[in-house]
This record gives sequence, C-alpha cells and structure tokens, in this order.
Amino acid sequence: MPTESPSDGSISLEIDPLRNEFRSDITESKFLADHLAQTQAQLRVTLALCSVFYIGFFVNFTVIFPLLRDNPMIQYFQLAHERYRAV
Repeated sequence: MPTESPSDGSISLEIDPLRNEFRSDITESKFLADHLAQTQAQLRVTLALCSVFYIGFFVNFTVIFPLLRDNPMIQYFQLAHERYRAV
C-alpha cells in the first residue's frame, strides 16, 4: 500500500477498504488539518449543550424537587407508588 502521494504531485483520494482510511498518509494529514476548525467548533457546541443539560438537571434535583415536596400531586403519586410496592 502506498503511503505517499502519487509521483505526479496530485493528491490521491483513494480509500483503503480494509482500514477505512486514506491510502496516502499525506492526504489524510491534509484532510484532518483542513477539517480541524469545523471539528473543534462541533466539539465546543456539544460540550456547551451537555453542560447546559447537566446544570439543568442539577438545578432540577436540588432546587425544584424539594420545593415540590408539599405539592398534593406529588404526594398522590408517592402514595400510589407506595401502594403499588406493597402489592
């Protein structure tokens, strides 16, 4: 398997079917460098969304649930759950 670009200077975009990679290491390096900014931007967005969800769940379980403890609807479901477990 060749690991360099073709001798005429063109870039080989052939894919090795067994390794699912570019056949040329140089082509793969250029491809990864070209897509680095887009990949990093996607990772930043993903991290931001995960952080928002994590903080949201934290606030929900530490602030909102204790406030709802005396809510009649919550008490009804707790009682129903206890009765179901007793059966």
